Amino acid sequence: MIYNTSGPLNPKIHKHIILERKELNKSLILIKESDNYVAVSGPRQFGKTTLLYQIQDDLPANKFGVVYIDLENAGDYKKNKFYNVISRTIMNSSLGLPENIKTTYPLDKVIDQDKFVEFLIFISEHTPKFQKLIFLIDEIGGVPQEIAWKSFLPSLRWIFNAGRGNGKEGRLCSRLRFVFAGSTDLLHYVGHNSPINNVCERVEIKEFDNEQVFRLTRKLEILGENQQKEIANSIYEWAGGHPYLTQKILSVVEGNIAAFSNGKSIKSLNELVESNIMSGQDKNVSHMVRMLESKPEYMTILYPVYKGVNKKDVKYKEELITTGLLRIDDETHFLKPRNKIYFHLINSLLDVNAVKLKSDSRIQSKLLLAVINIISSPKYIGEVVLETFGRSNPAISTKIFWGYAIIITLLLLVLGFIDANTVSKIFITFWRFFFPVK
Repeated sequence: MIYNTSGPLNPKIHKHIILERKELNKSLILIKESDNYVAVSGPRQFGKTTLLYQIQDDLPANKFGVVYIDLENAGDYKKNKFYNVISRTIMNSSLGLPENIKTTYPLDKVIDQDKFVEFLIFISEHTPKFQKLIFLIDEIGGVPQEIAWKSFLPSLRWIFNAGRGNGKEGRLCSRLRFVFAGSTDLLHYVGHNSPINNVCERVEIKEFDNEQVFRLTRKLEILGENQQKEIANSIYEWAGGHPYLTQKILSVVEGNIAAFSNGKSIKSLNELVESNIMSGQDKNVSHMVRMLESKPEYMTILYPVYKGVNKKDVKYKEELITTGLLRIDDETHFLKPRNKIYFHLINSLLDVNAVKLKSDSRIQSKLLLAVINIISSPKYIGEVVLETFGRSNPAISTKIFWGYAIIITLLLLVLGFIDANTVSKIFITFWRFFFPVK
């Protein structure tokens, strides 16, 4: 088989189908010329791990020591196991460490962030031939949250800061650099509140363009060039340049190549896409549907966009883009479905849930309408509230004040800016202020 849809591509084994991507060049430049860390982001199955493999393969081996660390299965690790596993991975990598160091270093003691930092400085000291040591951290979201926020990320920030200092420790830390890869979890771990936020350069992986899809399609040499172009254009129309879906459709075409000898290329391709991918058999598509079903709050946001409403900003915008559900149109800058395949499948899912989505919308509309209807009678509302709580014959100005206070509070409650507990606290505070106990 020419194409591969089972995991990341190996630069040596799959070099015939690995495309040159500008994200690789950008990452390599940042690693070579910048002191910052690098964060590679992109939706699932977009080639993040493949990009890390390419970085490892393309960096000059005589100048850069590179270690690949996969944290996908680290979610259940306790702190001591987490740091111990990472340290052993580094120790057993191809950094050219002397055997006596590998056998004598007390790895069993690397069980927290302090010992981990000491270990990294030790590794830096004993690999002097390299300009930098690059640690490729794949699936950063696999780090348990408590470990990430309380020790791991702060320790990486400490290394960065120490690398700016003078002396032996500063020199050794300045050679340690980290490259992270992940999807929505990456946004959380290197985002605005992260200890490493302002020392990370983000590289966002994009879809293939039409020319790149054509280059991949040309591997089907049994087909003529005109037919290759026709198929490439159709694949781009379906997958929108999605790396995995592009490879998947091409692999389906390759496995059914006889169907394209009758001159009905597009009809055959459409039938294969519908039977092999749109039917829900594809693992990537199934994952997207399951993910969306587990996050019903996304459906309400996606519904108008998938129905053609022009929007440039929505709640969870960055998450919806990184999960692969939405993309930004290059020309209009409006949000739109990621590709035609997702559009058809997710649109159908949204239609199934349309009754619930619309009823939720109607409930909110009725609440808002009720609030608007009572805005015209603040005096009456204030009077009812005050008399309910034992204040008879209040002044008209007092009635109006409390009427508007209740109306504004209800608006904030309906719109979700405050909750019921907050309302209760505000009411008690105001009541005690205006009507102190004598």
